[in-house]
Amino acid sequence: MPEVPEWEPEYLEWKAELQNRGNKELPEEFTKGKTTYEAEDGEGAAQQWQPAPRETEADVAMDTKSLRRRLDQRLFLLVKTKGDSSWQFPQAESSAGETMRQTAERALKETIQEGPKTYFVGNAPMGHVDQNSSKAFFHKAQLIKGQAALKQGGQAVEYAWVAKDEMPKYINDQETQTLLSKMLGR
Repeated sequence: MPEVPEWEPEYLEWKAELQNRGNKELPEEFTKGKTTYEAEDGEGAAQQWQPAPRETEADVAMDTKSLRRRLDQRLFLLVKTKGDSSWQFPQAESSAGETMRQTAERALKETIQEGPKTYFVGNAPMGHVDQNSSKAFFHKAQLIKGQAALKQGGQAVEYAWVAKDEMPKYINDQETQTLLSKMLGR
């Protein structure tokens, strides 16, 4: 067996340190204790476990204000604004020096209250549609944490969380429906 060079143990230590740099140390209550299958009262409880139903009370009540519906699908935020009876995505007119993403972020901030954590996917829009003399650009954003509620005193007066198969009931413009079906993968 060849002799280990002097530098190799130091290199291996450095390599392990680099690999573990991204690892998080979890609290002990997450790593120690009972496994999922161990029960408080013995082995029988593991066989009694049942998954929660996918259909929730919000599904039964058809509550489009709740995110606790259509759990197996993505939901999209649609709003009605003052003086307009049609449903649309939150939108804002672009300001000078503002990127399209910044405009989209501002449109969402002007629509919902502070608190929910959102994540905008990428800097480029997913698509656009011509509307009268302007273009509407669509950006993808995800609600990471929290419950979205309309901002008091904002332009939006009503909102709904809608699945992609429900979009035609809310969006009347045929060109927008075509674009949405392409973007959302129908």
